[in-house]
Amino acid sequence: NTNELIRDVTLGDDSDFSSQNSILGVYDGKLYIARTEFGASLYIVDLDDGDVDTEELVSNMVLYGERINMHGQYIVYQFTRENGAYVAYYDIEEGDSHEFEIPCDLVADLVYKPLYFESMGFMYAATTEGDYIVRTETDEIMRVDLPDDWNGTVCASADEQSERIFVSDGRQILFFDINGDLELTISTESRRPLGFDILRPDEGDPIFVVLYADGELFRYNANDGSFIGTSEVETYFNYISEVEFVPDFENGYLYLEMKGLTDVINLTDWVEEATIQNSFGHHAPTDSFYTTAYSISSVR
Repeated sequence: NTNELIRDVTLGDDSDFSSQNSILGVYDGKLYIARTEFGASLYIVDLDDGDVDTEELVSNMVLYGERINMHGQYIVYQFTRENGAYVAYYDIEEGDSHEFEIPCDLVADLVYKPLYFESMGFMYAATTEGDYIVRTETDEIMRVDLPDDWNGTVCASADEQSERIFVSDGRQILFFDINGDLELTISTESRRPLGFDILRPDEGDPIFVVLYADGELFRYNANDGSFIGTSEVETYFNYISEVEFVPDFENGYLYLEMKGLTDVINLTDWVEEATIQNSFGHHAPTDSFYTTAYSISSVR
């Protein structure tokens, strides 16, 4: 909590930190960083002593950083072989990968990052040829029945408590159960969502929140999809960044965490109270925001 530099770590002599590298997250005292140049590999940094290990996931392919992500103890990614495209997850605890072939020709046909929901037992893969639910325990791959006018998936998520899947093509948001049966449809009025999630306050029905790229934060009843209200929040103009919704019901705030931006929403009246630019996010234990500052000679 003193904000003092503890240590710096060198990630190999050939490390070129560019857009092909991304910080995935922390698990069990170790920081996981993905490098996706000519393959996919992990830098694993021990936060206690600074030791660095590496783990190769796949080689001889190109993978964009936004297509590899972390869910708890799982690293989720996608790649191609000569015989097709695959989604996969690496289990940190087990130290091995599990791969599933998707019925599309190229990894470029996977239009959204693969998602893995361990407690629900499936992965979700969106492609130019359709979306698929992958049963990870049985290897069953089920095509999702999307509308004929579906414009391609641009956003997807799932709620493990209600066992529902949410997907959007920028014109509508669909609610599916884990069997792929459609439950609800919400019109986006042709606005692209940056993300959506379900909030569960101590009182009242659960709330389905959607942040659109134009800076509108919409609230719907998560049970029936009925409209509740909307708020205006700050987003970077013409910049598509995923959003993480971090509620703090005890203190009455909702934090919208985007790449380089944090919005603070008062949950009493749903008004934006603060916008923190160049932000790494809100640190709850110290109630602090960590940001970057630039000068001619350095980045701080």
